[in-house]
Amino acid sequence: MAVLLHRWGVFAVRRRRTVLAVWLLVVAAIATLGIGFAGSFDSKSDIPGSAAQSALTKMDRHFGSSDHQSAEIVFEAPTGTSFKDPAKATALKQSLTAAATVPGVTSVSDPMRSQTVSPDGKTAVAQAEFSTAKDQDVPQADLDALKDTGASSRAAGIDVLFGGDAYKQSKAPVGPTEGIGVLVALAVLAITFGSLLSAGMPLVTSLLAVAASMTGLMGLSSALSISDNAPTLAIMLGLAVGIDYALFIVSRHRTELAQGRSVKDAAARATATAGSAVAFAGLTVVIALAGLTVAGVPVLTSMGLSAAAAVTVAVAMSLGLLPAPQPPASAAAPATLEAASAAGRPERMSGSAVLWVALAIFAQESVWNFYDAQVPAQLRHFVSSATVIGLIMGLDTGLGVIIQPWMGLISDRLALRRTGRWPIVVAGACVAAVPFALIPWATSLPMLMLCIFAFGLTANSFKGVTETLVSDYVAPEQRGRAQGFIKAGVSLTIIVSALISLLVVDHSLKAAFAIPPVLMIVMVALSYRFLGRRHPAALRREDTTTDQADRFSSPWAVLKDLVREPSRARLLLMAGIFCFAGMWAALRSLTTPYGTEVLGMTRGAAGGIALPGAIAFLICVVPLAYLSHRLGELRMIRYGIALFVAGLLVGFAEPTPAFTAASVAIASIGYAVFSVNGLVALWSLAPNNRVLGAYTGLYTVASASGMALGPALLGATVDLTGWRYMLLNASVFGAVTFAVFTLVARRAERPLATAP
Repeated sequence: MAVLLHRWGVFAVRRRRTVLAVWLLVVAAIATLGIGFAGSFDSKSDIPGSAAQSALTKMDRHFGSSDHQSAEIVFEAPTGTSFKDPAKATALKQSLTAAATVPGVTSVSDPMRSQTVSPDGKTAVAQAEFSTAKDQDVPQADLDALKDTGASSRAAGIDVLFGGDAYKQSKAPVGPTEGIGVLVALAVLAITFGSLLSAGMPLVTSLLAVAASMTGLMGLSSALSISDNAPTLAIMLGLAVGIDYALFIVSRHRTELAQGRSVKDAAARATATAGSAVAFAGLTVVIALAGLTVAGVPVLTSMGLSAAAAVTVAVAMSLGLLPAPQPPASAAAPATLEAASAAGRPERMSGSAVLWVALAIFAQESVWNFYDAQVPAQLRHFVSSATVIGLIMGLDTGLGVIIQPWMGLISDRLALRRTGRWPIVVAGACVAAVPFALIPWATSLPMLMLCIFAFGLTANSFKGVTETLVSDYVAPEQRGRAQGFIKAGVSLTIIVSALISLLVVDHSLKAAFAIPPVLMIVMVALSYRFLGRRHPAALRREDTTTDQADRFSSPWAVLKDLVREPSRARLLLMAGIFCFAGMWAALRSLTTPYGTEVLGMTRGAAGGIALPGAIAFLICVVPLAYLSHRLGELRMIRYGIALFVAGLLVGFAEPTPAFTAASVAIASIGYAVFSVNGLVALWSLAPNNRVLGAYTGLYTVASASGMALGPALLGATVDLTGWRYMLLNASVFGAVTFAVFTLVARRAERPLATAP
């Protein structure tokens, strides 16, 4: 087998495009056929010969079987009474009569006539049949209405319980839990390999294998009886073994590359050696899962065979697809920028440097996103005015305005002395974590304000410094593209915030507020461990003179140069940054209260409105970064603002949870354009590379000022017009922002980016 796998590895590398195309076509064909011929999974859980199955069979004889959903209603009379008493029998009959009038209910059995009353007369069971087919879910409103019919019986002291298949709502086999698992796996692999390419390949192959397996099971369910529990087990094992087996091969491939072998030889040897172990391990798992058929239980048989099929596909993907896109030698051992320059090669974007900088920024943004989503709702316990809430949310950000330029200059000097900017980032993260975690423990408005003040001061003091790290490790012509990848990583923090809101907030608010700061400290520590400690060797060397740096001995000198610049392009750009950052901060801060006030959602569900927007941001931000490099930053920012306004108008036109989520998603794409281009545009206009930290501070001053006033301004309009018009008010402010950037584009002497 090793010889065959070695030959396949060589062929896959030589014909990588053909191999990739064939595998993608196979997956697409399976998905198309599976969805086209999709049936329904079987919810039956028969266990032939068991006592439980005998009881279920007897119930079917009494109640009959139907192709529609049904619910059981159990009535239990109080101690010392029975349904032979006229009063209890009357209350029971009233409940049954009311149940028969519930929308969607076609019939309700009478326990007295169907003889489903216990011998002592204390317990009676009725069955309500719905018009909904068995493979569909009964509307929740109908189920709630059926439960309300037990009021008359409860008033008479009778206990009423509702159950049955109708109350067993079907769940998608893939949910937030699987999404969190994939994100955690990506983070662990990225930290292990130090390369997004090497980390992504095991995930991509396993996800493709799971997609092929699931759609195949959907198609087979139209002809075979497959338990509805089988997809869950198949996904779980498919993801697990898919990542595990692919990891074996990728790790061996990187080892071979590190020993100096070519990509072709490394892929062939990895496929032959690690691939043989993968094939043997996969065969063992398949045999073990197929052994579940010996039990003779139909449910276990379908679960075992479905999981075995998923493992088989995962093994096939690992052996057949993975050798084709194996990472090059640079992914296994990235060269430093200095080495590239010494060799006479043009500087390329360092993927490992971008990864660790992205993790550091991810650390701080994970806290900020959860802060903006949940602190306004926390303030509503003590403050009722939307204006005051918006002002408080803006004031905490405004605390960093004064200190940001100074911290930027200090970080510039630390970078020049080769001590790096990392001490500011690490210390700031550790200090800011404490007041943030204490926010839900505050029992009064003064205590809450103290926590907000302390967090806002410390977190804003190092926020701009962290964002400047990319300028230390990435060449100027590559910074726009690097920002795209960094912002893609930042968008994951929005997903993390939304998932914490959905899964944790409603259960334990204190635990929810503890998760982001712990994540921040861990991520910053890892970034410093793998990149910060190698700062002197990896730091970019800029050819700038000491005289240039001495021109800017204080933030006031930088500001004076900015104001006196003849075209005023920098000043106008900062005004535009102020406007757009303010509107985005206002939308993020007030969306959760908007969801509770206008859409009638719970606090946790309203906090989850940002989830579709985060996904849209993640998908679009990197392509937008490359497109901006061609079209120019200012032009793309204007397009983004127009899209932002259009999204808000969509949400205003139809105030429902679905349309609001779509509105936030469209607006998030518009903001993605701005987030990629705003800081890079300002960097490109800086007088030299020795003041990039100060200019990042100025960017933060503009954005923080906007964030300080934006929520308050939008909150003031909400107090005047009501929560219903919040999105329309925000779209008006967005139109003003578009006008500001139009003026910036006209006043600029030259485009900030040119086509390559």
